[in-house]
Amino acid sequence: MCRLHARVRRVRASSVRAVARVFSLLRAGRNLRFLFADPPRSSLFLRTGIKKPKKHAKKSLKGMDPKFLRNQRYCKKGMKEKASA
Repeated sequence: MCRLHARVRRVRASSVRAVARVFSLLRAGRNLRFLFADPPRSSLFLRTGIKKPKKHAKKSLKGMDPKFLRNQRYCKKGMKEKASA
């Protein structure tokens, strides 16, 4: 028997066992909500990687020191002039 057939037989056997378990739980009058619940999120986060929140391209200058912002504007203007010269 080739590997594929053996694998198919194993999968069928496991699915039959799963169905049999559900029916046995139903007969026992157990709650089956745990079968249809969402999977644990922690394993999903570890698999996809826990990422830092994305930073926006330009941070707001609102509420910053006006003297500093004025100086920064002059600095940027000077750098632009140097680059073009």
